[in-house]
Amino acid sequence: MQTIVKNCAGIDVHKMMVMVAVRKEMPEGDTQVLTREFGTFRKDRELMCQFLQQHQIDLVVVESTGVYWKSIYASIIGFGLTPRVVNARHVKNVPGRKTDTLDSQWLAQLAHCGLVRPSFVPHPDQEQLRLLTRRRDTVVKQIATEMNRLHKTLDDSGIRLGGLISDINGKSGQRMINALIDGESLQDIRSLVYKGYAIKDRANEESS
Repeated sequence: MQTIVKNCAGIDVHKMMVMVAVRKEMPEGDTQVLTREFGTFRKDRELMCQFLQQHQIDLVVVESTGVYWKSIYASIIGFGLTPRVVNARHVKNVPGRKTDTLDSQWLAQLAHCGLVRPSFVPHPDQEQLRLLTRRRDTVVKQIATEMNRLHKTLDDSGIRLGGLISDINGKSGQRMINALIDGESLQDIRSLVYKGYAIKDRANEESS
């Protein structure tokens, strides 16, 4: 195949190690392939990037494995290299792969021929916003789940608090639940219901 990127590298990412394959086009026209293993700690990632710089790599292809690729990608960006994250399934669907070929060498070969399709990697600021939004959505769902569990626990115990007030998660509802937990008498708890109705009626009169 025609060479598109002369000096490129493929990185097969694992949890505790990465396999780096460098593919270089020599002045004589031959292709040199070097394979080296690195750890995933920061000092190991720095050595990996120095290794890539030493061989004047123009393009680094990283296989998106779980979340392990993110620290590798950030290190490559920090050293001024050009990374491309690719989906493992897309890469493996490219015909011509040999069963005895290392994944890193196969990635480097695809990059060498310009056959990689990069995945979308958001800007760090955008990534932080996405994480924050997803976290908020998770918390909201957790709150709703706990509210439903409270309803079910009360109903299973024969306490039909939802029949007395419209929202047991409101201030009046929480006061009554706390009174139940503290072991107060039903008369005192019932007074909280009437008190809640009185406050609500007074608020309606003031608004009208």
